[in-house]
Amino acid sequence: MEKSTVYFTDFRCPVGTSQLVKLKKLCVAAGIKDIDMDGKFVAIKMHFGELGNLAFLRPNYAKVIADLCKEQGGMPFLTVQISTDSTRLQPDVRLSSVTDCVEQMKWKFLL
Repeated sequence: MEKSTVYFTDFRCPVGTSQLVKLKKLCVAAGIKDIDMDGKFVAIKMHFGELGNLAFLRPNYAKVIADLCKEQGGMPFLTVQISTDSTRLQPDVRLSSVTDCVEQMKWKFLL
């Protein structure tokens, strides 16, 4: 089996460039434009986060990926893994897809 190419970037940005621009360039360099998405649903798996937790993909990063998918005719949607064994600050919260949708609406994030 052929070895995978691993892409890396840090958080440093030259003046006038944002991390979102760097993410888009990284995805293009990794070959996202070579993937046939025309007319297909494209899942963007992410964790919506919870109050007090900063260890999750921010919605503005997911939007960069969604916009790249749309440019290629894809129909992106967000999805999460519902799990009761993941680390949470509030273990009694977010145990169903309904509560995940509520969290998503709190972020006011729509593709």
